[in-house]
Amino acid sequence: MENNLTTPEKEKTLHRRALYISIGVIVLAVVLLLIFGGGALLENPTVAGWLTYLYTGVMPTEPEAPTEPPTEPPTEGPTEPPIIKPDPLQISLSDGMKISYTNTSGKRFNYKNLLKKPLEWNLSLEEPTVLIVHTHATEGYKNEGQYKESDPYNTLNNEHNMIAVGDRLAQLLRAQGISVIHDRTNHNEDYLKAYQSSREAVSQYLEEYPSIQLVLDLHRNAFGNTDEEIRKNALTATYNGKKAAKIMFIVTTSGGNMPHPNWQENAAAVFKFRTVVEGIFPGITYQNWIQIATKHNYNQHLHPGYMLMEIGAVGNTQQEAFNTVDVIAEAIVKLKGGAIVVDN
Repeated sequence: MENNLTTPEKEKTLHRRALYISIGVIVLAVVLLLIFGGGALLENPTVAGWLTYLYTGVMPTEPEAPTEPPTEPPTEGPTEPPIIKPDPLQISLSDGMKISYTNTSGKRFNYKNLLKKPLEWNLSLEEPTVLIVHTHATEGYKNEGQYKESDPYNTLNNEHNMIAVGDRLAQLLRAQGISVIHDRTNHNEDYLKAYQSSREAVSQYLEEYPSIQLVLDLHRNAFGNTDEEIRKNALTATYNGKKAAKIMFIVTTSGGNMPHPNWQENAAAVFKFRTVVEGIFPGITYQNWIQIATKHNYNQHLHPGYMLMEIGAVGNTQQEAFNTVDVIAEAIVKLKGGAIVVDN
């Protein structure tokens, strides 16, 4: 029968069928919504789109999602610059070989080999790298009424004893970016137990700060107490019209009841340090004593960078000692990255 229909009639019939189907689908959807409480079903964009298509014959297009502006990758916060180890100081072998020393220990060693041993320091770390201590903190200098003595040429006034010397050195090193611990303890309240007291303190610092590479025990020498003019002349150096108290380095060896098996490590560091300070201020060092440790080893066994320096004597002024400290500070800054000895 449909074959006898005209084209307009066929189109009406097809449209009518599509309408019936759409109505049926809509009714079915409503039934499903009622059964399943399907408010969420109509909210589904896929279902809603098909219902619209069945009803109108046109599939709706999905709206374009709003484009978000491109986001920049997260930037990391400021990072600490890496700590760069300074280059080691190059020390001339010929300069080092000009330095003399006094060996009272009876121990044999090769001075040249110890001098040429590289000094592995990096004093540019943020952690403490230098420790200053005073086993005999109350030692003072020439007294012209500026301080009250607790014993001859000793004072508890920290502005006129070795603690003042250490304060100056610590200040100079910190100004050059070197992290310093200055132990300002008076370890010689009981003179006979002074080294025991400083040993306990240094041991604690080394355990707490393994970054320490140089330990300086600063003293004033008691040499020549019988004649002030002789001892003053013997322990005063003059360079370019400036006077400074002479430095005596003491290095102990193993022996007695206080062994120090690695004493040559300390000696190697002292030989290079002495060469540097002599290059800055010729004549400023008195001598190197290599002593046998029959009673004690002056705590040098605690660290290979442990140096005992005696700065001047009772005939020297405090200002002369300060002038020496300036030279010591300059030498430490030069040795900030260690040292190597080169042939020339």
